[in-house]
Amino acid sequence: MLGDQYLSQTDCFVTLWLPTASREKLRTRTISNCRHPEWDESFTFQIQTQVKNVLELSVCDEDTFTSNDHLLTVLYDLSKLCLRNKTHVKFPLNPEGMEELEVEFLLSETPSSPEMLITNGVIVSRQVSCLEVHAEPRRPRKRKKNKDLLVVVTDSFENTQCIPPCLEPCGSGDRACFHYPKYFQPQLHAEAPESHWNCGEEVEFLQKRKVVVTKALSQVLQLEEDLREDEVPLIAIMATGGGTRSMVALYGHLLGLQKLNLLDCSTYLTGLSGATWTMATLYNDAEWSSKNLEPVIFEARRHVVKDKMPALYPDQLCKWREELRQHSQEGYKTNFTDFWGKLIEYSLGDKKYDRKLSEQRAALCQGQNPLPIYLTINVKDDVSNQDFREWFEFSPYEVGMQKYGAFVPTELFGSEFFMGRLMKRIPEPEMCYMLGLWSSIFSLNLLDAWNLSHTSEEFFYRWTREKLHDIEDDPLLPEIPKCDANPLETTVVIPASWLSNTFREILTHRPQVSEFHNFLYGMQLHTDYLQNKQFSMWKGVQCSKCPPIMLQPLKQTCEYCTEQNIPFPSYSIQEDDKSLKECYLIENPQKLDAPIVAYFPLISDTFQKYKAPGVERSPEEMELGQLNIYGPKSPYATKELTYTEAAFDKMVKLTEYNILNNKDKLIQAVRLAVEKKRMKSQCSS
Repeated sequence: MLGDQYLSQTDCFVTLWLPTASREKLRTRTISNCRHPEWDESFTFQIQTQVKNVLELSVCDEDTFTSNDHLLTVLYDLSKLCLRNKTHVKFPLNPEGMEELEVEFLLSETPSSPEMLITNGVIVSRQVSCLEVHAEPRRPRKRKKNKDLLVVVTDSFENTQCIPPCLEPCGSGDRACFHYPKYFQPQLHAEAPESHWNCGEEVEFLQKRKVVVTKALSQVLQLEEDLREDEVPLIAIMATGGGTRSMVALYGHLLGLQKLNLLDCSTYLTGLSGATWTMATLYNDAEWSSKNLEPVIFEARRHVVKDKMPALYPDQLCKWREELRQHSQEGYKTNFTDFWGKLIEYSLGDKKYDRKLSEQRAALCQGQNPLPIYLTINVKDDVSNQDFREWFEFSPYEVGMQKYGAFVPTELFGSEFFMGRLMKRIPEPEMCYMLGLWSSIFSLNLLDAWNLSHTSEEFFYRWTREKLHDIEDDPLLPEIPKCDANPLETTVVIPASWLSNTFREILTHRPQVSEFHNFLYGMQLHTDYLQNKQFSMWKGVQCSKCPPIMLQPLKQTCEYCTEQNIPFPSYSIQEDDKSLKECYLIENPQKLDAPIVAYFPLISDTFQKYKAPGVERSPEEMELGQLNIYGPKSPYATKELTYTEAAFDKMVKLTEYNILNNKDKLIQAVRLAVEKKRMKSQCSS
């Protein structure tokens, strides 16, 4: 190592950490008061070449009386190494100085039994070993003096267990089982083809739903002959979030679609935050989409306008505290989000909402309703949403992340997994706790809230971050021979200052975020995960912002899909777009894979003068068309749980009207979708 900036009057040592090989961090000896320390030490790791191995080299200054200072970290992708070749690397540590870290690598083969891998091309489940421990006392003792044995196996899933000793030498007493990854050199592995990413139960549902959709399309488009199976388009209804506002708005939108006979043309119904409250209520009825929605909406109105204060009375709070205690005893971590779920439960009905998400399969068994997909975002504590966020989806069949192609059966959500194996089954959470989880407002930290309210100001975000320097193209780094790998760029990470770290911990702490056991625990990334089409499509998903009062979300979606090579129709904002329209129809006939989008911003335009399509309001009815949706004193603010009857009725009427008033555009979109599907079918044949 060369240079003075980091090394003057320091006691330097280097730590090496390869998480895919060991949880233990190795370190060199400390060299005191040396500007050019040379360690000349060797370290050996056994690596699995089918996973992404990134070595972390951290340079530290040892302090006697305080914690050691972390100066910087170098991240190096070991897939750049080629077998049996020594690679000498000089890592430039300071773009403005002469500091370097010199490391020599040698990748060699070691004889070992092959490791069984399970992978879908994005994530990898490593082989797991199981160690059984059985305790027998050496000398016979009285039963009351025998004490339990505390056994610790580091890096195992269980880590620590208590084992009561067996009194009989060859008895079959209690045994402790420890599961831990078997990190050896591999060869054999199993790989699932991309086409198997779909859930089997969902595929079966799609076949049944296609029959319903085909019949509905024939009626809507007035077709003389039914569509062939490969001509039926996939139509999804997608609702954004926004608390009670989005819940009520979705009721109106669905009512309008039902009156146009378009509800039966849809295959999926997706939503997040308040939209999930509507979905969860509807799917209590296994035949909801074939029934008139007006009675359901009237019942929802009764609950939205009722007083919510009784929910905070002492007797009700004591009841919920007991229910949360039982929830905790089942194995869940409880926090304010669970209490929020109980409050939503109270706001939506008169009785305990004890149903489970998996029970909604009854509403799908004959393909009689669209498949609901509930969305939320997966975040990390002490990390801003700008740095990490990913979509997490829930259906009655499975729960998981499309980004990784990883899902578990819905009834197992919340259970403990290790390396893709079920270790401890926990009862499926009740729907009320899911409603709290799907309310993404509690995934925000102070920094996220600042970024949302100051979209053009990133001072705190920049000031509190670690500094990342890409040194991949630095002339000091040797040219690596081309290997069959997709290496990550070599990066130097310089920690933020103590003050910045302290401030960032305050800004990014998430005290109310909902926590569930991670079913991907122990999994590692496949060495070629970046080349997987499914992962590449979802790797940088930008979550939507609510409310969508501008066209910026539409523009951002187009730009994002272009960057990620996701088929999507392009759209450019014109001068006349400054005044929002009720519906935007976006399509690209040249791109057969690109979807056709009918986008409905939540606005009141012609509804102010018309109470129904083509029916003008009388002077006495003009007030019924006035809605303050986004103003500072709006009754529809996200924080509002209770509406007046008039506010509820106006929102339902508005959203229903916007659908009905754009009937021609919606029918046109469906017709174009059928034509595209036919053309695509002809091209494939």
